[in-house]
Amino acid sequence: MNIRHAHFKYLLLCILSTVIAACNDDVFIDDKKPSTEELTLEGAGASASLTYQTDNLNCLNINTPYDYTHQVYYNAEGEIILENNGYSTPIIDRTASYVQPKYVEITTEEELSFKVELNGNTITLTELDNPYDINLAGYIELEYDYKRDEVTFNINSGQPSLYRIIGVTYDSDRGIDFETHSITSPVLTYTNSTPNTSYMKVTPGRNRPMQVVFKLNKDRIKFTDEMPEVEIPTYPLIDEVDGMYVPGFHGVKVMFSTTTIKMDPLDPKFNETYSSEVAPYSTKQAIMRTDSGIARAYGNIHAVNTSSGRYVDLKFTVGVMQPFMFDLKWKDMPYGAE
Repeated sequence: MNIRHAHFKYLLLCILSTVIAACNDDVFIDDKKPSTEELTLEGAGASASLTYQTDNLNCLNINTPYDYTHQVYYNAEGEIILENNGYSTPIIDRTASYVQPKYVEITTEEELSFKVELNGNTITLTELDNPYDINLAGYIELEYDYKRDEVTFNINSGQPSLYRIIGVTYDSDRGIDFETHSITSPVLTYTNSTPNTSYMKVTPGRNRPMQVVFKLNKDRIKFTDEMPEVEIPTYPLIDEVDGMYVPGFHGVKVMFSTTTIKMDPLDPKFNETYSSEVAPYSTKQAIMRTDSGIARAYGNIHAVNTSSGRYVDLKFTVGVMQPFMFDLKWKDMPYGAE
């Protein structure tokens, strides 16, 4: 036997054995990454797509930052096959018993809705509605037998649109919540460092103003500068119900605002100035106790989108802290105390 030929046959057998073993170890899995790492939907009705590997895929989920989303699943004929609620939206789940959807419509707590559509190995996201100009960041989760991929997606509203308020109404069925609050604290410390008698002055309403806060359940809404005048609940009242005084609407109005409104208390005594004599080289402190009523009323703001003309109703709460009684005391302090 030719020794040179024997060596060649042995080498050939080793190479073939290695190739066969590699095939058995699944070396030839066609492992592909998603076609992009991020999708961005910019503006109303925008769409964006990506392709992904379907081999060995177990599940495909859409995840948003919301604790709650409403999900409606459709088949290829546009018929609803499933409705669900939750944080995560499973689009593909090999272990699920429901029929594979053609597309799913997802609506968030803030009424932003978008569609997720499957077409072979392509997934497309399309914005459907975004009435409050919300920006959303989420991610697509793809889980395989041997790996896990993630693709982030962003839905951007583009240039935020403005809303013009056309009316405000209160919910009469809810009534007005009311509670009282008391606070006692120093409001002024004055040191007379001259040889002559001096006076310190306090205007209670400047230290304890009436405050009005409008709180929207959609705090990202931007309004035009045209703000309406809105009636607010006040206390104490003239109306007596079952022997008790309760808060109500008595013609006191303010301009609607998304920031805290501070105004003079309704009781004119709060807006008077009170003074106390301060002896030479001495310090005196003004301590004031204030009793306030806190009234809360609930309603709806009716507004129109200045770009699209779409009308929306926005729930709001107005809270009014109204001082209605005070007691001002003057206290001598060690000279130079603060």
